Amino acid sequence: MIAAFNELSRILEPNGCFPRIYYEYEGWDEVWFFEFHPGEPRINLGTLRITEQKRATYPPSPEDDPTRDFDTNPITTEEWDAWDATHTAARDALTSLSRLLQSLPGGRTPGRRSTATGEPEGPEHAFGIVARAPISRTMIDTIRRAGPTSVPMLITGETGTGKELLARAVHMTSPRARHMFIPFNCTTVPRDMIDAQLFGHRRGAFTGASEPMPGLLRTADGGTLLLDEIGDMPLDLQPKLLRFLETGEVLPLGESRVLHVNVRIVASTNAYLEHLVQAGRFRADLFYRLNAVHISVPPLRERREDIPDLVQHLIARLSAEMQREPVSVTPHALDWMMMQTWPGNVRQLANLLRRALVLGEPGEPIGMPHLVLQPIAAPPAAATPTR
Repeated sequence: MIAAFNELSRILEPNGCFPRIYYEYEGWDEVWFFEFHPGEPRINLGTLRITEQKRATYPPSPEDDPTRDFDTNPITTEEWDAWDATHTAARDALTSLSRLLQSLPGGRTPGRRSTATGEPEGPEHAFGIVARAPISRTMIDTIRRAGPTSVPMLITGETGTGKELLARAVHMTSPRARHMFIPFNCTTVPRDMIDAQLFGHRRGAFTGASEPMPGLLRTADGGTLLLDEIGDMPLDLQPKLLRFLETGEVLPLGESRVLHVNVRIVASTNAYLEHLVQAGRFRADLFYRLNAVHISVPPLRERREDIPDLVQHLIARLSAEMQREPVSVTPHALDWMMMQTWPGNVRQLANLLRRALVLGEPGEPIGMPHLVLQPIAAPPAAATPTR
């Protein structure tokens, strides 16, 4: 499977695509996906049912073989090949896709396209991010410069500004692009479980730990881990994260021996970490370590030049999700969108356009009736009881 993906990447990357392959767990099953480019619709490559027999072929971990010293006796090529051979469905799908692309007339292969003109993507549509405004282009320039490094990064901005999309762009511009990108929101897991989620645990480490868990840091080995809403990370766990950033060492719960992992950390938040540091809710040393490279994502109201291209980009993406042809926007509707303050930023704009596409007829341009709905009438006042 890995060889098939590398061959497909060789075909696509000269055309401006940065493909990636990844999997998500459904119970013990791996569901594998492929994307031509970050943020585009993904292709389901199939599900690998993890039977006990197939689990036995996987590269061993310290939980499987606690007596093995992985520093002096690392995973062998044969062990990786045995693991790779179990993913026949994904490998065959990627191989078929490579042959299809190579058979296109004139050697044409999919390239990045502008949603407005159909021409190859220019600087204002880098990494699937609309960046026509000067403040947006500065942000993209930072990604191009810092992406190929392994330096930790901090991405800040209001809710809905697209911080995860920027983190994916950082990953795709780095040598880690062929490895996993894993987003983790620090607010979606109970605070007492974040340690196990990030650093893993061995079987029996705590009540309910009936199976070992490698943890997200080890799962993302070689790739990038996005720690979203980093300001909500428990204070008592922050020293452990800081030590990992400084040494690359992971100590799973219940283990007595540290493991070394090569993962790039990108953190994001809509909070002011400087204020949290002053309030004693976030460690200053961790903040300085994460803030080695800082990207501040401007709110949509500060980059209005991006709105026309962004509207076309979102309509094209949403239309593809709904299996419809893209539609245009009336000048009046576009002027109205340019004047809004967008407190929910790009997410709010995308939801508004999604609603407009749902309410409109196929092929009908989006106009003001689709954007501005009648307010919900207030319930009638209760009648005053008579005596």
